[in-house]
Parts: sequence; structure tokens; C-alpha cells
Amino acid sequence: MPEIVLVVDDDETILEFAKHVLSGLGCQVVTLNDPVAALDYLGREEVAVLVTDNNMPVMCGLELIEKANIVALETVKIIMSAYADLSVALCAINQCQVFKFVPKPWKPEEMADTVIDALQRHRTLQTLRRENENVLRSLAQTIELKDPCTRGHCDRVATIAVQIAKILGLSIDMQREIKYGGWLHDCGKIGVPEHVLNANRKLEADEYTIVKNHSVWGADVARKANLSAVVVNVILCHHERYDGTGYPNGIGGEDIPIEARIVSIADVFDALVTDRPYRKGLSLEETLDLVISMKGKELDPFLVDLFINCQAYLADETEQQCGEQILIKESSEMNRISLRGDYSITGVKEQIPFLAQHLARVAEIRPGALGQEFHHEIDFTEVQVLDTCGCQLLAALLRNLRELGIEAPIFKISDTHRERIHLLGFDVEIFAGEYA
Repeated sequence: MPEIVLVVDDDETILEFAKHVLSGLGCQVVTLNDPVAALDYLGREEVAVLVTDNNMPVMCGLELIEKANIVALETVKIIMSAYADLSVALCAINQCQVFKFVPKPWKPEEMADTVIDALQRHRTLQTLRRENENVLRSLAQTIELKDPCTRGHCDRVATIAVQIAKILGLSIDMQREIKYGGWLHDCGKIGVPEHVLNANRKLEADEYTIVKNHSVWGADVARKANLSAVVVNVILCHHERYDGTGYPNGIGGEDIPIEARIVSIADVFDALVTDRPYRKGLSLEETLDLVISMKGKELDPFLVDLFINCQAYLADETEQQCGEQILIKESSEMNRISLRGDYSITGVKEQIPFLAQHLARVAEIRPGALGQEFHHEIDFTEVQVLDTCGCQLLAALLRNLRELGIEAPIFKISDTHRERIHLLGFDVEIFAGEYA
């Protein structure tokens, strides 16, 4: 999927000119003449670069950038102004974390070069974030080694919590921080002795006191690691109860940060539905009934209703995840595959295990389809990055499908990716047969 460059200006002529200049950079150029609408867009979409005018009605560019730093921290910001005085430039760069200041009227080549530099900076930031995510996730998984019965718990909690946050309409940045908090919510258990963590009996009072310390210990670690306030709040407050009887601080209701209330639901649900040393996991129906009974007591009643009604509890069953990217999502008919994420030389290694799993399942059901029509749909539309290496992997996937007797899968593919495949010379290998 092309990177998004958002241009905001109250002058439609400038917007049209900017779109014309930037459209040849291989990015998706979105133009808006309303800074309030732009702020909403930044919260909903992954925007690589924001280019905004400073002098606009309702909200100036500096104010837009200041607010954007809350909902879209990783977006690289560029500000334009016809009043290129030193004070505006200094404020933009020093106080609002602006990447570059472009005085009006700007030259096309100057703007194009500035956006190219900003896109490169965004890619660098994304690479660093992915590396940091790998460290955070590895830390959570390492801590889980102390308690084999909860292996995978942090991943499942993070997945469900993000689904709730998404349904609630929280910004992409907030969803990401909630994911990190979900991964690390129990990181303080590194300080709890294993004989206490793995006890298959009711804990003694002093043992329970030790366990209750894990939220404070974990939050302290997160602060020292300079993790965000959202992550710290999740770790510290995920055992606070809506009625104010939880720990460590006994706060209740909306005094509990929204991110912690979200993760609490995911944490309780997964703890109930999975096996633990002291009991077997409950059925899905029993678990949901118990979660509903906790409304207004342990859990936020509004968020519980949202969780139940929108089936957010199915998130971990319907999606295969690796880090942030959803790599493959399959339908219950086992004949549909959605390819998502990074199909480039840097991302292909993450895709291979999931493609192999899919092919194995198709091979299992293929004999039962002999003698009857068997269709397979492949959705390319959410592949974000595609290069020669990715095309080679996709071609290998299709060769394997053809070996299973699926000669002409139905393709869903954007014009951008179709053109990309054509330019890289993989038309015949990928589009052998009929496609839509």
C-alpha cells in the first residue's frame, strides 16, 4: 500500500498544485482544506508525511501539528507559510517537532525534495519502531517462560485489546501503545517466585501480596525504560476494578485510564477461557457469561457491552499475527486468503511460515473437493510493500496452488499492485489463468 502524504491548506489552488507536484513520487497524496478534518484523518489512517499551511481559519498549522503529535506521533511534519519570519520557523522546529519549514511561495522541485526526505525519515522511524517492537515482544515472551501455562497470553491479550480500541475508534497511535501495554502488562511478574506463579492451589495471604506487587514493579520498569504513559498506565492499572476495590491504588470508574480498562477486559477473558495450574479453562459461553456478570464490578460496563456485541473476543481466533502486521486472514471455507503486510526482501521471511500453513490446510481439504468445482480467492489489496523478492514468493505460492489443482484463482488486486507486478515482469507467473 503506498505511503500517504496528507496536504492541508485552505486554498484549493495550492492543494491542486501540491497534488500535481507530489503525485509522481509513488505515494498516495490526500488533500484537505479543513484542519479539523485533517486531525480526524490523522487519527484514523497511517499517514507518513503531513504538509500543512500555517495560516488557516479555525486552527493554524502549528496548532494542527501540536495536536497531531498526540494522535500521529510518527507522522513526519512539514509546515508551509507565506510569513517566513524566524519566530514561526523556530516555534515550528523547536516546540512542535516539525521536520522542515517551507516558505511560500515554494518551488515544485523544493517541495518534492522536501517530501522525499520526509518519506525517507518516516521509513527510518518505522524500521526503528519495528526493531523496538521486536524487543518489547521478546521481553514479554521471555517473562512468560516462567509460567508455561500462560504462554501466548500476552499476545492474545494485546490482540483482543487492540480490537476493542479499534472498535472504540481510538487513534492508530493509541492502538499501538495499547498493544505494547498488552504485551507487557504482566512484565512485573519477573519478580514473583516461580513456585508462587505456578502454584496449583489457592495462594496464601503473603503470597498473594507478592503477586499483587507485579503491577507496581512492572510500571517502574516501564518508566525507567522511557515507555509511554499509556504503556505504564496499562501495566500499573490493569488490576484496578471499576468499583474501586482493585489494586494497587484502589481507584475506580473513569479514574482508571481507558487503556487499562480495555486491557483488563482482554486479560480477564483470556485468563478465564484458558487452562491455568489451578483449574481448567471455561467454555466460551461460560466465559462470556462470567465477563458479563462483572459489569460495573471488576469491569467497565460500557466496554464490556462493546466487547461482547462486537465479538472482539474472536480477534485472536480469526487473525494470524506477527508483531503489528496481520499477515494472513482466512475464511471458514478455507478457500480464501488475504495477503497483508510487507512483501519485500525485508519482510518476506515473516510471510513464509503463514503461507506454508495455508497451503498445508488447502492440501488437507483438496481431496474432498475432487469431482466438484473448487474456487480459491486471493486478495492482494492490503499488501503494503511489494518488490521482486515478494513477487517471487507470490509466484511460488501460486505454483503450489496450481499443483493442488487450483488452476485459476480469483484475484482481488489494486491497480497500483497490478502495475507494479507488470513493471517487475511477473505478469505470466502471477496472473497465469483467469483473474478479476
